[in-house]
Amino acid sequence: MEQPGPKFEAPQGPLSGPPQSVGQSGQRPLPQKAWLYQLPNQLTLARLAVVPFLLCAYPLDYQPLKIFCAFVFLAAVLTDALDGWLARKRQTTSALGALLDPLADKALIAAALVLLANENSLWTWMIGLFLVRDIVISGVRMVALEQGFSIEVSVFGKLKTIAQGTMIFCLMINEPLWGWPFREVGWITSWISLALCLYSGWKYCEEYVAQARQRGLIERMFGS
Repeated sequence: MEQPGPKFEAPQGPLSGPPQSVGQSGQRPLPQKAWLYQLPNQLTLARLAVVPFLLCAYPLDYQPLKIFCAFVFLAAVLTDALDGWLARKRQTTSALGALLDPLADKALIAAALVLLANENSLWTWMIGLFLVRDIVISGVRMVALEQGFSIEVSVFGKLKTIAQGTMIFCLMINEPLWGWPFREVGWITSWISLALCLYSGWKYCEEYVAQARQRGLIERMFGS
């Protein structure tokens, strides 16, 4: 009577799909989607590329082109929220993105405001206040970072960004379209933007002074 031999089982591989390579450590490498991880930075670069296009195309005296530029501006503004959401969701924040994102935002808004001034679509003094406020607050936040702390974006700052984007979009069209009074909406949101601009700027400065005082920086700066 024969004795049963050792039982042999074939090794089980993946049930389906193409064979996967195995590294030297014996672990299968995780699939990488490089384009997806680079998408936030690519959107930021696209927003920067929009700036020279708007500066060259919008001043041309052709109303359909101006309307097209307004929608290009709107799409660029919307990518600002999209790339931030993607970077947080995918956890792909980078030093390059942190540098380019605010730069692209400021360049886009500043270019659009200059175009509105060139078209006499908005008061020059108001555009000047918008630009000076952004320069001052950017400087304050940069000083805070150099001193070892950060000033987070406030709710009023976000509301200012929304109101300002709406104002610029409407005033770039600057005429009734599809039954919508874009010019009037632009004027109304310009005053809302100005109020939020000044108030949020004040709150940023107040936050800086409070944090600097806690760290004893105010006394060191002014010797008091």
